[in-house]
Amino acid sequence: MDSSIPRGKPEMFAGLVGHAVETFEPYTEADSTAIAAQFLVSFGNALGRGPCVYVGETRHGLNEFLMVVGRSSRARKGDGKNIALRLLEMAAPDWIPCVSSGLSTAEGLIFHVRDAMVRRDKDGAENVSDAGVTDKRLLAVETEFASVLKHFERQGNTLSQLLRDVWDGKSVLSTLTKSSPLRATGAHVSIIAHTTPADLREHLTTVDVANGLGNRFLVVETDRARLLPHPARVPAAQVSRLAAALRAVLEHGRQVEEMHWTANGAALWERIYPELSRDHPGLAGAMLARAEAHVVRLSALFALLAQAQEIGAEHLTSALALWEVVEASVRRVFADRTGNTTADRIRAGFLPGQRMALTEVRGTIFSNHITDGRLKDAIELLVALGDFRVEEEATKGRPAFILVRRPVDGWHAEPANEHREETEGTTV
Repeated sequence: MDSSIPRGKPEMFAGLVGHAVETFEPYTEADSTAIAAQFLVSFGNALGRGPCVYVGETRHGLNEFLMVVGRSSRARKGDGKNIALRLLEMAAPDWIPCVSSGLSTAEGLIFHVRDAMVRRDKDGAENVSDAGVTDKRLLAVETEFASVLKHFERQGNTLSQLLRDVWDGKSVLSTLTKSSPLRATGAHVSIIAHTTPADLREHLTTVDVANGLGNRFLVVETDRARLLPHPARVPAAQVSRLAAALRAVLEHGRQVEEMHWTANGAALWERIYPELSRDHPGLAGAMLARAEAHVVRLSALFALLAQAQEIGAEHLTSALALWEVVEASVRRVFADRTGNTTADRIRAGFLPGQRMALTEVRGTIFSNHITDGRLKDAIELLVALGDFRVEEEATKGRPAFILVRRPVDGWHAEPANEHREETEGTTV
């Protein structure tokens, strides 16, 4: 039970989300934040493709991707998922066949939501060779997400590209296979993935982050919240009441199409938009680069859970509370990776508080086999992240530039000649 795991603020547990967590929390070791996040993603998939928010001409459906990250099997990631699915399956029995697993190829995903296939015989008559799938909702639950990430590395596997299209809500998904082309119209696909920090750092490559797949996932770090040697099941009557309330919410939500902001919602959005849109350096910054889009989708989900047709300030506040957890989780999970291999090597070569002249960095860490440009870019990134700074020291000749790693207890004083923002003019 790690007390430093990011926890959701009370605003995150508004309405039905809070009722579900309060009902199940005494009976499970799963963390309430992980329960709530998986419930929201499942709810968004069960709603279907109807509700959406337009940002300009960009349509945002309510299908989300979520990675629940726990350091071991004892993090109880699966328990949180089971709670979310139990409620949704009771409230929407027709949705049960839409929950599946086993993502491996683009073709396999499209097959699960495929259109009917019609072929013409030699006389020109049309024959239905495959009736296709009428319900285009799909919640892919991947409890060993590392195996999915490994598929991305295989030559010719286009699953990564398709997942980007799926999250974007592309209206038509298709394969280019000549012998057996597949097509899916109006698919509504969400993902709940479970993984460990080690697997995520190893298998989610910098390429996956750079091409925009990684930042289409919400990341929620979790751990076991409490010890329950003999957890009981929640009384059936309590679950039935929750399921009945959720059924009414789903019926309402499925009647909603394009959603808009209320006046107070729009005012709050305008205030927080600059901060959400701000660029952040490094790998963590790249993983958080779709903050605005995720917060819009989450706000709409909280609004529909409250049976509202517009997104108010209270719904945006709940979404921001969850986004704070996502941001903190990403920064913890990727704390030892910058997304720049040169910068990562430099970081690994320094102890906290250690000082090293740039000429020594070049010789000791890279055996003098590194270009000036690569070294300069890496140092600028480390300085931007706040982990290092460059200090100028006077010598009898040209000034010496010293790279310093932040001490464990933080920076204590600002050196007179510190180059905080850039290494312009330094000799590397």
